[in-house]
Amino acid sequence: MLPLIDPTAYSPLWWVAIGVLVALFLGWLVAIPFLTRGRAARNYNELLVPREPPRTLQDIYRDRILALGDSLTAQEITEREMHLQLSELVREFVTARTGITAKTMTYSDLVADERTEKVAFVIAQFYHPAFSSSGSLEDWNPAEEPQPITLRNALLVVDHL
Repeated sequence: MLPLIDPTAYSPLWWVAIGVLVALFLGWLVAIPFLTRGRAARNYNELLVPREPPRTLQDIYRDRILALGDSLTAQEITEREMHLQLSELVREFVTARTGITAKTMTYSDLVADERTEKVAFVIAQFYHPAFSSSGSLEDWNPAEEPQPITLRNALLVVDHL
């Protein structure tokens, strides 16, 4: 028979290591609610600052069209340039508003599509001043009307499409 041997005792270092691990685990459990809690604002007045409302698509394009009119009035651009840019702006707006790629559509394409037929007439008004030899509206007198009819119609498209 084999002689009986006393069980091997663990070193006191292991008891210290177990104690440290248990303390870390308990500390972690206590810290979780504090670490995951949302941060409160230090100054609630910062949260209550009124913000400017976001600009709508209509506001953005209306401002761009009016800026073209101002450029024409200040004689920074010619009527031909204004009408070319107006056509581009209205087509961009139609694309952004309806999702149709109006920039590459011809007049007959615009009339054929029920979503763009309302603006086809307005875009057609830009053709004569943009492509005529004079490069201007024949019946517009700046002294009588500050804005050409084409500019007003472009604004109507932006407001009512």
